[in-house]
Amino acid sequence: MTIHDLAAIHLRASKTLKSDEAEGSKEKPVVRSVAEVRSPDKVEISEEARRLAVQAEQTVQEREAEIEERREISKEQVLEIRRWIADGFYELPTTVEEVARRILASGDLKV
Repeated sequence: MTIHDLAAIHLRASKTLKSDEAEGSKEKPVVRSVAEVRSPDKVEISEEARRLAVQAEQTVQEREAEIEERREISKEQVLEIRRWIADGFYELPTTVEEVARRILASGDLKV
């Protein structure tokens, strides 16, 4: 693979012009800065890309709203679960088995 540095070629243009002078050219060598030689980068985003970005953002927001709806539980439920944890309810073997059965039945866990 070869990488050509075009800016370096333009900066060395004065050498080429000097050799032209030796052949009888009366023109004065032109030396330009890199900023003059390089054109600024430019990016254009199509209307289709903008539309797709808006759709993607809407999809993300809809999914976040769905997740938030599923998570919604009452403060009373949270307090009750905290009491069960504090009482050791989830450490009982029968409770562990029941929780495992419910997780498998829900389909949320793929085995």
